[in-house]
Amino acid sequence: MAHGEKGYSSAVQIASRISGPENGQQIADLCTATIRAVAQGVVGIAFIQMLLIGIGFVIMGIPGAGLLALAVLLIGIMQLPATLITIPVIIFRDRDEWREHGDDRLLGLYLHRRSRR
Repeated sequence: MAHGEKGYSSAVQIASRISGPENGQQIADLCTATIRAVAQGVVGIAFIQMLLIGIGFVIMGIPGAGLLALAVLLIGIMQLPATLITIPVIIFRDRDEWREHGDDRLLGLYLHRRSRR
């Protein structure tokens, strides 16, 4: 980081003001370790998510599975739900079936709800 030393000294000063000069450096180090661990966890979970969804896309025969898996990784790092990618892919894969049977399903759902009244 370009300003890592300056940021660390500022964090130690702030922590020293809050908790006293004897604990300031320890608290700043603990905060740094916590932030680093959370960031590594976010990237690790996003990678696992990308790997599993990418394998699923390949098994399903989705064209461009690698690029879609990379998009899942980026979305995971941004802490957004992977369903932003997976739901459109599922719709894309099943679009022909929905075209053939979609009206029947909607009609069945409508009649089922109407009969419950």
